[in-house]
Amino acid sequence: MRGMKETMDLGVPGFKVFMIYRHQGWMADDWSLFQVMRRARELGGIVTIHAENGFIGEGLQEEFVRMYDGVVIEGTGLGHIRTDDKFINIVESYGRPVVITTQCLHGGEKLGIYALDKKILGIKNIIPTGDMLPETALVKLMWSMAQGGDVRSLMLSNIAGEISRT
Repeated sequence: MRGMKETMDLGVPGFKVFMIYRHQGWMADDWSLFQVMRRARELGGIVTIHAENGFIGEGLQEEFVRMYDGVVIEGTGLGHIRTDDKFINIVESYGRPVVITTQCLHGGEKLGIYALDKKILGIKNIIPTGDMLPETALVKLMWSMAQGGDVRSLMLSNIAGEISRT
């Protein structure tokens, strides 16, 4: 957490934490991830978690999502996310916007192709964003929440060409 305040003072409000590349030594453990998220919140910053081959530990999932007013999850190429009952219950009980985007540069999430998508799309606070880039989804979520009103409608509206398909 050293240097986070100084980095934000230089105008960089966001930090990316990797839950991937374990063998290269880039994968953060749960405690480090939690500390980064807590410190960023104290400073008014944001955190992006790239979770591909790793995932937030079972005991900390609920704590992580409850720290923020909105969450952007980078799903797989099709937009899939974890669908076990515990995780779905956490997302549903969170009750705030959970935006699903993809880690892929081309194509976007395509929720609706597989049966498991019904489980994901059945969660009322899930907002699928098509081919909107994760960074754009994050900025648009912050903007949409600041407008008040229906965050889902704003997120799904193409305002500045950020969504190429509807």
